[in-house]
Amino acid sequence: MTMTGILPETDYDKGKLDDAFSTLSDALSYVPSMEEDISKHTTQFLRNIELSDEQEKVAKMSSTHLLVKGIAGSGKSITLLTRMMQKMSEDFGKRFLFVSFNQELVKDAENRFKQSQYYEQLKEHHHTVHFYTFHELAHYLLKSMGIPVRFFQTSHTHLNRHEDNVRATMLRLFDLLDTEEFKELPSIHTIKKTRNTVFLYEEFSWMKGNGFITLEDYLNCERVGRGKLPSLSVKQRRTIFRLFEHYVRDQKRDFYNRIDREDYALKVMENLHRLLDKNKYDHIFIDEVQDLQPMQLRVLVNINKGTLTLSGDERQRIYKSSPFSYRALGINVQSGNNVVLKRNWRSTFQIMKLANSLKFSRSQEDSRYDDEKYFPRQGDKPVIQRFTEYKKMLTEIGQKIRALYDANPEATFAIIHRQHDIQREHEMRNFLGRFFSFHTYIQRVEGESTDREKKRGPQIYFLEAKTTKGLEFDYVFILDFSIFYYPHKDEIENLKKKKLRTTNDYYDDYIEIEEKEKRILYVSLTRAKQAVFLYFVASKDPEETISTFVKDFDSKDYEAKGFRKTMV
Repeated sequence: MTMTGILPETDYDKGKLDDAFSTLSDALSYVPSMEEDISKHTTQFLRNIELSDEQEKVAKMSSTHLLVKGIAGSGKSITLLTRMMQKMSEDFGKRFLFVSFNQELVKDAENRFKQSQYYEQLKEHHHTVHFYTFHELAHYLLKSMGIPVRFFQTSHTHLNRHEDNVRATMLRLFDLLDTEEFKELPSIHTIKKTRNTVFLYEEFSWMKGNGFITLEDYLNCERVGRGKLPSLSVKQRRTIFRLFEHYVRDQKRDFYNRIDREDYALKVMENLHRLLDKNKYDHIFIDEVQDLQPMQLRVLVNINKGTLTLSGDERQRIYKSSPFSYRALGINVQSGNNVVLKRNWRSTFQIMKLANSLKFSRSQEDSRYDDEKYFPRQGDKPVIQRFTEYKKMLTEIGQKIRALYDANPEATFAIIHRQHDIQREHEMRNFLGRFFSFHTYIQRVEGESTDREKKRGPQIYFLEAKTTKGLEFDYVFILDFSIFYYPHKDEIENLKKKKLRTTNDYYDDYIEIEEKEKRILYVSLTRAKQAVFLYFVASKDPEETISTFVKDFDSKDYEAKGFRKTMV
């Protein structure tokens, strides 16, 4: 694998992660004039959507690079789509790209676009418009260069299966540590002793995602976001990099040029000179930008010929950090080129108050928008309920959804889980199938649910927590709100393999895991428009089984069933 030319630039503060989401600016104060302003007609423009004044202003801003920030439910995705269609109305024969990591989110945007009453009119402007996940985009670009690669799906099941397969192939790397080749290299005793494939998988993914794929780059980089355990000296990095070289060779030789999900961006950058100008884009719109890796953003910058608009929410960042700032990646979203959407249009005050009470690091500016004036709609308090058996919990979900559906046949429902065991996930789906049939979000946004199908029963979606970003539902059921899944037991077990719990480094890494897991819970909570229910199972001692995250909540902000608030 060749070098992609990614090096940290001198403008980031060494040793610290640049806050990629820049400070709040007054960019909303400037609104350029336009011959045709379709954002003023949003009731026709996007079905059942009407933009606020601040969203309209964002749609009309003239910035070449623009970052749209906002809390969950503030309408970032809708604003991004509006801005794209506004740009389409102003020009002819251009290439437009709407891109994100999440397949469901991309399909939802494409569906809204095609349902717009302006869709047929915009066809007359003869634009080329693509709605892609990043991996769909990379597949398309590489194919246009004559480079065949397999299609990579970003569904929860496929990502888990891919990770399991990669970690299995890494086991052979540990055997190399006993060979003559590695005797002269610094020892990595702890990693070897525990055969820690999780560490190697995450380290190699981080290296590829940030473009640190030469020895020089890897030795000189700041390992931002990689935690403190296992402790890894610069000298020991030489050993890790030698293993990395063997892994890359194995990919090409023994596994028939298999590429990992991080390799798609590297491969595009490696062959960028072969990309024809006609296959680049005049306008690119990136949703949930915090989910994309630096190399993926680098690709998007390099295939862009005109404007670049990004939207995201720092609170929903659940992936590994990077030492790169936006500016270092060629994206200028400093003063005057970023805006904040402050008001929540989705969730009730009660839901947002509970979500915002989760304690994880956020910027001072970001915390300013916890004020209740930004989410004025009232509703019921979230419910946290304990069950003595799993079947009783699932039965309650079935009966609750049926009652809510009878009261409102148009309501949508999400059942959000954290299962990594595919068999266990199937068992849960099969049990709930006694009450109703499930839809997939892809079916919903592609319009596969006909009116006749809707009359058969409620629209219910069974989703893994990390796949829900950018989506919304009337009612949300969060399963397994216990110490085993919030934080997820797999994350804690992997940390225990690295070092004894008595060290300060262990504590620091545990806090980092907790923060990530709280962000996942925050995302799940803020998918709900009307009400949210957090359920868990405990045959005894529920106050000891419930997730420790409950301690972040004010007991007045939720209704407790089956356990005592005063004991948690």
